[in-house]
Parts: sequence; C-alpha cells; structure tokens
Amino acid sequence: MKRFWTFFLIALTLNYWLPVAEAQDLAAANKFPAAGPKIEGPWLWIIVPTESPGGGLAAASGIDWLASASGGSVTEQQIATNGVTARSAVGDRDWTLGTLAPTGGNNIRHMVKAIGLANDFNIDDHVVYGSIILDSPQQQNTTMYVGSDDAVKVWLNGVMIHNNPIDRGATDYQESFPVTLKKGKNILLVAVYERTGSTSGFFGFADAAAYSLIVPLPVHIGAAQRPPMYWVDAGVIYALVGEDVQKFAPDVNNALGIAVDANGNKIYWTEGTGESVGTINSANLDGSGVTRVISIPAVPISIAVDTAESKLYWTNSRGRIQRANLDGSNVQNVVTDLPFPVDIAVADGNVYWSRLDGRVQFMNLKGQKVIRDISTDGFRCTLAIGGGKVYWTEATGDSSGTINSANLDGTGSTELASILAAPLSVAVDTAGSKLYWMNSRGRIQRANLDGSNIRNVVDGLGQPFKIVISNSITTPASPPATTPKPTTPVSKYDVNGDGTVDIMDVEVVFTALCSGNPPATPGELDVTDDGQLTIQDLVAVSQNIETLEAAAAPAFRMKLTGTQIARIQEQIDLLRAMNDRSLGVQRTLAYLHSLLTGARPEKTQLLANYPNPFNPETWIPYELATDTNVQITIYNTQGVVVRTLQLGHQAAGYYTSRDRAAYWDGRNVLGEPVASGIYFYQLRADNVSALRKMLILK
Repeated sequence: MKRFWTFFLIALTLNYWLPVAEAQDLAAANKFPAAGPKIEGPWLWIIVPTESPGGGLAAASGIDWLASASGGSVTEQQIATNGVTARSAVGDRDWTLGTLAPTGGNNIRHMVKAIGLANDFNIDDHVVYGSIILDSPQQQNTTMYVGSDDAVKVWLNGVMIHNNPIDRGATDYQESFPVTLKKGKNILLVAVYERTGSTSGFFGFADAAAYSLIVPLPVHIGAAQRPPMYWVDAGVIYALVGEDVQKFAPDVNNALGIAVDANGNKIYWTEGTGESVGTINSANLDGSGVTRVISIPAVPISIAVDTAESKLYWTNSRGRIQRANLDGSNVQNVVTDLPFPVDIAVADGNVYWSRLDGRVQFMNLKGQKVIRDISTDGFRCTLAIGGGKVYWTEATGDSSGTINSANLDGTGSTELASILAAPLSVAVDTAGSKLYWMNSRGRIQRANLDGSNIRNVVDGLGQPFKIVISNSITTPASPPATTPKPTTPVSKYDVNGDGTVDIMDVEVVFTALCSGNPPATPGELDVTDDGQLTIQDLVAVSQNIETLEAAAAPAFRMKLTGTQIARIQEQIDLLRAMNDRSLGVQRTLAYLHSLLTGARPEKTQLLANYPNPFNPETWIPYELATDTNVQITIYNTQGVVVRTLQLGHQAAGYYTSRDRAAYWDGRNVLGEPVASGIYFYQLRADNVSALRKMLILK
C-alpha cells in the first residue's frame, strides 16, 4: 500500500507540474511571438558567492560580487566592457565553457554542475555570470528577451541594460526591452542571482535579429604566428583560423575524435550516439556539407586519415581498430582484442595507437603484422605524427605529464618536456616546427619540436579531448568570418605576440627561464639581445609593460615544482643582491613573490621516497599546505624508531626536489648503516600523520 501511494503522489505531481510547465512555455510563446531562439552558446561561466539571503536582495544590494570575490582584481564593468581575458580568473576559479539548455526550469544549475563549477547541486546564495560575444553584420535596433530564476542583470558593451532584482521561477522568456547591437563585436554579460531552489536563465533577441556567436576564449598568439586548428571540447568542434575561436558545424554536439584530410579538403569526426553505437561523419573544411559517412555498432573513439591509401582508420569501444574507404564502404577489422585503445595515427604503412593504460604501439599494415611497443609508461596517452616522428603525451599524475617523441620505427624514445598539467592531446605543425597540445587546465599550449619555449595559445577550454592542425583549414561558413584585426608594429617585448606588453609576456619569459629545459637559442625571448636567456630578460619585459593594469600580478595560480620554487628564490636573491630600485626590477620582484605566495599545495601530504629501493641514501618528498613544524620518523618492521629527522618550522610549499626534500643517509641514530630490508617513514606536520614504506637493498 505504501508503494502504491508513493507512485500515486509521483503521478499526481507530474500531472500537475508538466501541464504547468507546458502552459508557461505556451504563454511565453503567445506573449512574445517575435522572439527568436535562446542563445545556447557556448558561453563562458563563473559562479561566486553572495551574502545570505541571496537572489533578489543580492541583486538589489548594488554590490559587485565579482569584485568582492576577487579582491577587486576583476569587476563586472571590466567583463561587461572587455569580455573574459586571460587575467579574468576570480581567485582560484576560472571562467569555464558551457552550453545553456534552451528549456527547463533548472538549466543553469544543471549546466554549472556539468562543467564542474559546482561540486554539488546546491548553489543557493550564489550569482552565476555568463559572458559571450555576438558578431553583428550591421548596426541593429532590436529587442532582447530575458527570463530568469531568480533575479537577473544584463550588460551590453559595458552598459547595464536590464536589472530585475526579484525572486521568481522561470521556464522561458518573461520580459523584453529594446537594445541596439553595434556593427561588429558586441559583448554580452548576464548575471543570475540565486536565493534557493531552482536556477534558470533564458536570453535571446528578436527572431529578425542577425548575428553570429564568437566563442569568448582568450587567444594569446596572433593568427600570423600559428596555423589554423580544430579541436573537440565537450562534444563540440571549434575552429581557430583567424583571430577568434568559432564554433564549427553548430549542430555537432557529441564529437569524440577528429581528423583532417588536407588532400580531399574534408574533416572527419566520430560521434557517440548511444552506449554501444556511433557514427563517422564528414564536412567540408569550412563546416558546410555535413554528412554521415557510416554508422558503427560500437562507439568510435579516435579517427585518422590515410591520405596515401584513401582510407579511414578508427579505434572503437570494443577494443578494435577498423578501417574503411573514405565513403564508408568496405569496413574491415585491422586489430582486435586490444585493451582500451584510445588515439590513432597512420604513416609510412604503419598504424600507431595509444592505450588507456599508457602503452603506445604500432603495427606494419603490409608485413607480418607484429605489434610492437614504443612506450609502456604513463596513462591517458594520445599521439600524433609529423616530420618523420611519432609524438605522444603521457599523464604522470592528475596534474602533471610529459610530451615525448620517437622515430617511426619506435627507436630513439625521448622525453621532450615535463608539463605542470596533464596533457590531453597533441598535434604537430611541421611547417612551423611546433608542437601543440591541450591540457587538463583547459589550455592549448605550444612548444618547439624539442620541447623548449612553452607558450599558452588559448585559455578557457572546458573538457578538451582532441586537437588537429592543418594549413588547409578555412574559416567556418557558419558562423560567418569576422573582419581581421589590422596589423600594427609589435614591440620586441610583446613576446607572446598578442599586441600588448603585459604580465602574460612576463609569464612566457618566466616559464622558459624556470622550465628546466630553456631553449638553446632563446630567439624572441632574448629581448636584451645578449644571446642568452637570463633574469635580465625578465626585468626588461617587466620594465616595458604598457599600463599599470597590465602590470598586475596574475589572478590565476601556477602549480610549481620544488625545483621551480628553488629557482624562483634564486632569482629573487639575485635581484636583491643587485640593489637596483628600477621599475623593471621592482615589478619582477613583485611578480616572483606573487608566484611563491600562490604556490601553496591544497593539502599536506607525504610522497614516495626516491630512489626506492635504494643504497645507501634516499630523499623523502612532501608537500605542506600551511606553515608548520615538520618531523620525519623512520621505523623498522618491529616498530622501533631507527632515526628521527627534525626538520624544524617550514613554510608552506612543495618540498619535492633533492635540495628541498628530507634526506636520509641510511644510518641509525648512532650513525651506523642499517641492514637491508623494509623500513617505514612517517611525516608529522600540520596535524597530519602519514606513513609510507621503503626498501634498502645492499
């Protein structure tokens, strides 16, 4: 009986609320017959707390909650006027790409949880900001439509054009007001204030309004200095051809892998359309002519084009590598029973693939078809081929990884660069002699083919998966191309080529200087023209920052290794010893100190000693989230204390390199070498006690 009443109440609730929602949607359609479609995006989103109670009271308070959360470094006026830039992070929160569903009474709450801005479903007493750029072909006097749960504000090109500080529910448009879209880029910022319960937002213009969407991602390297590229992010394909990121083929929302056929002027991609089914699709390089090539009775993951043989190759969820003609005919199995194949590439009669467990393998397609290993380390590997080399990424942790290369026959395996974020996909620009990759922090980065001179290309990605490069790529047909920015003379101190000398240029020089793998020929980073990269280049760039705002310390945090922290401290000591009070030196000192301040681990933890096994000495690394007293105690298997290392009071930071980690020489408290066997070491710090095991072999 209890079960009956449960189902009865559910049915009664649905029978009430569904007609109510349908009635609200119908009422909105009748009230606003000239309204156009909702702007789904993708937008860039961020969420910050308000005072309690929030909602309408928070909106009516007049408080700039972005400024409140960022300590004044980011304001509503800045974002409303300039859009989101690389310096728009709010504390440790980044603006994140997300698509807003056009229906539903809780679309914002669902969206922020899906893109990782909220750890749970409760965002009460918060405000959600969304930023997007509209490209208008001409000046237009039109109407904007808005609906929200709860309160809402809207800015257009730096001017607040709508403010409704009331608490309410919404499943569609609720109000309209006249606006003017200027010719070219229009920056739209919205804020939805939530008090409690559901959170929704709906934004659009009159159906007659003409505009296209520009994805508001910060791009740090100008079009003249990089090749055109496509990538997949959260199932959507994006193109960066000119100065702005644009959405490719707007109706594609479930893409996984992507490949370019430069000879045939086609792009191919895979889509998962169900738990065990998918499709392979194609389009022209400008996004027109979208065609389903073939349906697959398994989820196709990654795809490659063999231009020499006019074949498509792909990996699938059933552990197979398959191939077909470019028109989808003649599907064949190439390799079967693979454990978790991920990425794939084809070159010189070989097929190469990576596996989720970290292996990179290849097989000759015409010989004995023997599978050979190139790498067996890391995990979440992806790969690309160019210039007679195979390149691949390895995630060595949740927030670290490497870029690697080898010859096409698998010999000469080399680690090119160590990355302070897990690299997720890699592509080769053979014409420009550059590597490009995406990482777990939502960035596209690049470096020289030897791994030197790492630079940021694009920020703000949400869930990046795959990137490809081709100089044949053209601007997407929909949305239309925007007018290229006029070229202006570039200062030599603008090392990232974005047209402004600011803190981002300082970051580029700093990253190369403290990377552990500085470029053999510093080139454009050697702004002092002395043939080498030194602290003086960092000072020179700082000296030539153009505005006070551009000199502000970065609002984002960098995760630094112990070695990098030590190098930063060395540079600080060097600058202090110079006793130079010039503006460039003082700005550089402020920048370096800000990095040390931000280099604070999220938690105190004890890490694995190295080497292990060892004889006779080892280093014991650890991380401190707060300033604290540190003690490491070493025990034998009977629990008897062998040695205690009193490390004293230490500042928060990463104690992982040999010059900062705890050192044990393999001797007991009497100075005698200990016997071979298993020992335990324990960290006591910051009210944390952690224990690990190590082995001495003699």
